[in-house]
Amino acid sequence: MLTQNQFLFLSGRFARLSGRLVAIAGYFVAASALALFSPTVTRATPIGVDLRDVAQFDLASFPAATLILETFNKNPEIFVPAGVSFLLDGPGQPNFVAKRLQIAGKKTLANTVYGVELAEQPTSNADGTSRVLLNVLYHLSGTNFFYRQLELTLNSELTKIQNVTVTKNDFSLNKMHFSMEVSLAERKAILSDTTTGIKKVYPLGVGGFDEGITPESGGRVRLMSVPKVNAKLMRSKATAYKLPVEEYLKLPYMPITKSNGLTIPVAFHIVQHSNESPRGQIPGTPRKPLGRDMNYMIRGFDSHACYRLREKDLYELYAILMHQEKDAIDLNVSFQLGQPGQAEPELEHPMPKRNDGYKTVTNYGTAEHPKPKRDPKYHYYIMSDVLAPPPIEQLGQVAGSSNLH
Repeated sequence: MLTQNQFLFLSGRFARLSGRLVAIAGYFVAASALALFSPTVTRATPIGVDLRDVAQFDLASFPAATLILETFNKNPEIFVPAGVSFLLDGPGQPNFVAKRLQIAGKKTLANTVYGVELAEQPTSNADGTSRVLLNVLYHLSGTNFFYRQLELTLNSELTKIQNVTVTKNDFSLNKMHFSMEVSLAERKAILSDTTTGIKKVYPLGVGGFDEGITPESGGRVRLMSVPKVNAKLMRSKATAYKLPVEEYLKLPYMPITKSNGLTIPVAFHIVQHSNESPRGQIPGTPRKPLGRDMNYMIRGFDSHACYRLREKDLYELYAILMHQEKDAIDLNVSFQLGQPGQAEPELEHPMPKRNDGYKTVTNYGTAEHPKPKRDPKYHYYIMSDVLAPPPIEQLGQVAGSSNLH
């Protein structure tokens, strides 16, 4: 518990944020006086979502996210053991690797916080203060990863952290066992630990559409990513540095092992839009990347079948797989909520989904005789971008001429 002279009095600083843009690690969030100083949450705060994402995509649901993040960044010793850092961009490629790959920003994987999420909805105390319960995953020396649960007391204006208490201290990751549920329609993954009940929510990019073009489609509309039950991510099959560099950037790659024991070339890996981020471009000039932003992603139907994650989420998932108690993460993939193996509907990620376009297998033939082509280098089906709502309602139906792009 903090002593009185350790309490953080930051109200003056946060009052000046009214009416202007708040920058969080290069992310720009519009923050009004109402959003910052309202003592009640106007809508449900995302549970299990990294506070960095809450601040970027849904600050109005939890205005105190900015305060907590900036305090974490400047005074991490208040929350985690001495020597553990907190980066507003999250864990990532170490500097020498990042420089070689033209990746912008300070990065580290060692002695740093990986994730920090709300464990439950914030509540109000009788004296008007707010109680906030956080789950924190951090790395500390060698191969040691720990979870710590913190209880924060905030003043009624949500502008001051009055107290921090460690409620669950240093629960080792090597005593935890996670499972994962994926919802293709919602483009999200939910990690759940069976030991502690901790949950984490990641946004995903998933497979694009095959609108009756390939032989595998049978002339029907299908997703390139398909549901899977009782699959696994196996520690023995994962790799920390996947090649080729231009596709996987020497980042973790975790292929799926099906229930029959067959490991397939469908995996969780890095996003493919790192050079498209506004942060990686010089405004008002032709495309001239300043450096890849591997925490930028399009949450859409756009892969050949794999599941795309941002850098900070990819490294966290890889750390969990490699250091949890069991040698595999149990995996179920369903198309939509309400089906067997469904992802939980109350756990949502606030990152916007791309619903105005999607990727589809390109037709090099005719409507009557569709013909796909494969990339000569990687042998993937060549896909094109379509500026129209994803044809989710047509899945399983016979493809019509309007689908044959």
